[in-house]
Amino acid sequence: MGLDLYEKFPEVKEYYDALAGELDGKADGEPDMDFLNLAFEGDMATVSATSNTQPLMVAFQNAVTMLLKEKGIFPDYAAGLSLGEYSALCAAGVLDKLDAVKIVRKRGLAMEKSSEGVDTKMSAIIGAEEELVSAVCEAVNAGFASGACESADAGQQEGKVYMANLNCPGQIVISGQRDAVNKAEELLAEKGVKRAIELKVSGPFHTPYMSHASEELKKIFEDVEFGNQELSVVFTLTGGVLEDGEIKEAMIKQVVSPVLFEKSLRFMLEAGVDTFVEIGCGKSIAGFLRKIDKNAKVYEINDESTLNKFLEERDA
Repeated sequence: MGLDLYEKFPEVKEYYDALAGELDGKADGEPDMDFLNLAFEGDMATVSATSNTQPLMVAFQNAVTMLLKEKGIFPDYAAGLSLGEYSALCAAGVLDKLDAVKIVRKRGLAMEKSSEGVDTKMSAIIGAEEELVSAVCEAVNAGFASGACESADAGQQEGKVYMANLNCPGQIVISGQRDAVNKAEELLAEKGVKRAIELKVSGPFHTPYMSHASEELKKIFEDVEFGNQELSVVFTLTGGVLEDGEIKEAMIKQVVSPVLFEKSLRFMLEAGVDTFVEIGCGKSIAGFLRKIDKNAKVYEINDESTLNKFLEERDA
């Protein structure tokens, strides 16, 4: 993704070429990424590996944000759905655009490491209240506890399921070990919840299973300088804004904690935000907002065509 922007805009080409220089041919034991090839010609299976997806997505989001800023378009708030918080931090001037992509490359590798040996499943539960899903997860975990054993890797427990994303009314994602997630789906079905959609992911993200990744981020951030926020970032750890000195700790906790995205969207709506620009390769935010506030305007930018459409409609 991003090839059309790379070919059209010299500043995007310069940025992507710089990233390739930083990420390719690593001599410190980190796998070679071949950044440009993956971004423009990578097969779906390879690109879908979280250690590849994360730097590719953040790079693209940063490139689009850079182009918008050059047009004089600056957001009142920046926010992201999990990974997107890193590009939100770039938009706010907290992280350098090169540093952020290097960080999420390491974050993705650490998340893959955390997922090793875990038969994983994430499912979107449709039409259930938070209280019910929380109670079912607790019941499943209590039922598995007597037979659970401690994993030698990062102190994880087998047979656990957690709420991972609270996206919008009627959509809560649960995540964890497959048998535990299956059991939670079974109990929810018994209580009248009719839909559970398995998500195509490679790990039990935003749960305590990611403790290794959280510890790795703590080490990585020791060598990264975080700037002060030039605009407010809304963090899904809390569903609100944070002080500058709280950001590092929030990003360490984020990877093992539920994503409070509905709360984050409501925070921005209550603050007066009426127009959202979703940068990436989907329409997730538009779908979530339809369940919260149908009057909110959402633009999606995922290539040069949708970028131009947004600019044209904005200037109309």
